[in-house]
Amino acid sequence: MKKRKIAIVLTGVAILSAAMILSGCKSTTTTNTNTNTNTSEIVVVEPDSEVVTTPVSVDGIVGMWYEADALDPRTLIINGDGSFELDYKGGGAMYGTVEVTAEEHPDGSESYWYTFLDQEGEVWESFGVEDGVQTDLYSGQDGELHFVLADETEVNGGGQGLETDRFIGRWACDRCSIEIEELRNTRLMVDVIWGDGAASTYEWLYTCDYDAEFGMLTSNDGTKYHLEYDAEGNETRTTEYNGGVAKFTINDDGTLSWIDEQENSADDMAFEKIQ
Repeated sequence: MKKRKIAIVLTGVAILSAAMILSGCKSTTTTNTNTNTNTSEIVVVEPDSEVVTTPVSVDGIVGMWYEADALDPRTLIINGDGSFELDYKGGGAMYGTVEVTAEEHPDGSESYWYTFLDQEGEVWESFGVEDGVQTDLYSGQDGELHFVLADETEVNGGGQGLETDRFIGRWACDRCSIEIEELRNTRLMVDVIWGDGAASTYEWLYTCDYDAEFGMLTSNDGTKYHLEYDAEGNETRTTEYNGGVAKFTINDDGTLSWIDEQENSADDMAFEKIQ
């Protein structure tokens, strides 16, 4: 009887010990699980753009920008209120707003972008924010689009402003009009439009340098286009040639001469300034 009681007691002790061991393992497992869970929860969370305050503002890029390395460069005007205007050489414009957005990286660092939204609120393009005074805007990771800030000294030709200003504006003669705009580094863009009826137009685009010695604009990279329109007004543009050579001079009577050395298109024509 005594042995049976001892055996029962020993059995109880064994069961209690096993329960304690199992309880201890469960506690250890729980601790490890919690540790792993805490570690896995340390993730980078995308910030809410509505509440994030960035150390960058649109003020750093306010001004006029010109598209670099483009056949038909566009003009980008960024205003202090965060609005922008993108003007196309062939006419027309896009309007929208600029926002500063933050991109958070896995290591906790951030990079900032100037994000341009069109009238519909859709992203047109994003340009990287650079340190220091920014005079270039490069798009995305590849830098496919490149805009250069127009410096007043460069736009006016470092003192040549009064000379080049005489050319800037719109000129007309019969069915032909010439629009001249300033670019930078004493360069100007000349856009010649010649109407050839309701369904056909010719256009010449020249990037010109100012020749201070002779007081004229010169170009050797002109492009001629033929524009045709169907009954619905849809445009078909055909390039007729590149590398056109031309000169533009202002005569003593204030009229403008277009010397087209490729085809002599404007012989004996005198263009009067209308704007």
